[in-house]
Amino acid sequence: MSKTVKPQRIGLVAPYFPPQIGGANLYCHELAKAIAGKGHDVHVFAHREAQGDGSYTLHPVLKLDLEEDLDELAAFDMDVWHSLFLFYAPLALRKTNVFVTGFGDDFYSFRIRRSLPVRKLLGRHVLWRLPEDTRHRTEQWLQRAELDMNRRLYGRALRRAQHVITISSFSKTRLCEAFPEASNKTTVIPPGVTDRFFRNGCASKEKNFLLTVTRLDETDRIKNVHGVIRALAELKDDYDFRYRVVAGAVTGGYRT
Repeated sequence: MSKTVKPQRIGLVAPYFPPQIGGANLYCHELAKAIAGKGHDVHVFAHREAQGDGSYTLHPVLKLDLEEDLDELAAFDMDVWHSLFLFYAPLALRKTNVFVTGFGDDFYSFRIRRSLPVRKLLGRHVLWRLPEDTRHRTEQWLQRAELDMNRRLYGRALRRAQHVITISSFSKTRLCEAFPEASNKTTVIPPGVTDRFFRNGCASKEKNFLLTVTRLDETDRIKNVHGVIRALAELKDDYDFRYRVVAGAVTGGYRT
């Protein structure tokens, strides 16, 4: 006899979400639908232009400002919280039963983070008065201080989180190096795909056909397409294969 799972009220915090284009954005959307399909009451907290599809409750409230967004999220009660991206892991310092997923670049970019309290004040009243070289050194020091503050903040948050998920073993290694606090509570769960991914008659008839589907962005080379090309170049004389890259968007000179 199958065990009945009690429906949970689940809050997914997704700063990147459709209609924005990207694999992680689509992942968040599909995950929300899949969890809702299991009978849970799913609430997605996303950016203000986010679009839902009716299978879950969408709250387009995120301003991508950590402190303001945490204050907004504090008003909601969920049985389970899941920060989809490390950026909102500090929710674990305000809520219980918080899970965190890390994708890779969110481990170190801190694009969404807590601001150093004095930084804006100094910029408004002091920095512009300083000589250029002194101002530059001061701004660099403030940047380092802010990043150090956030590393400590996120370390405390991961210590309080219920569990941490990464999408690959490589990502897990990087996360645990950056945040040892997560070492004993991190699990690798590769991204899944929907049934639509498997279509009859779409298999390539070419022998050993290899495919990468990605964006090509000069500022974001972590997909390592260039590394794959170099590696395959060393195999081309000994193995018969074809490699194709389908690029959804091309920015800068990465294609070359």
